[in-house]
Amino acid sequence: MNQEERIRFQELFASFREVHQAYYQAMQYMTQKIGMTPIQFLTLRILSEKPFIGLSEFAQLIRATNSTASGIIDRMVKNGLVSRETPATDRRSVVLSLTPKGEEVWHQVNEMRMDHLSPILEITPEEHQQLIRIHGKIVSILQKIRDRNTGSES
Repeated sequence: MNQEERIRFQELFASFREVHQAYYQAMQYMTQKIGMTPIQFLTLRILSEKPFIGLSEFAQLIRATNSTASGIIDRMVKNGLVSRETPATDRRSVVLSLTPKGEEVWHQVNEMRMDHLSPILEITPEEHQQLIRIHGKIVSILQKIRDRNTGSES
């Protein structure tokens, strides 16, 4: 890799890091205002999109261990936002879903997020499409690298 490529590489990943940090800080500010953490917000989002998932699948989606995921769920069950049920067909598994209170909180918080972050829409539709296209290309490249490293190429 030559010097110019190194600089491009560093700039690209510095940009990702800056966007991620800025988004996380915005989410942290917003969720703190309502007494929630970003991971609890993420949990609400995941369970609204994938009701009745298991704890292991949830842990994978948040990129955490089952133990960490279980702790998050425990606190949200205690707050009445999430239900943890054991299906009659498999007494060893647990399925997670939002309670009616959790659904209500999710809708309120998601609406706040949309309002809070709506200035992002100042980018033009063309810039939006370019960004989505470029992100898709980067994800594809990184997945190929992952597949090559794990030996799971298709």
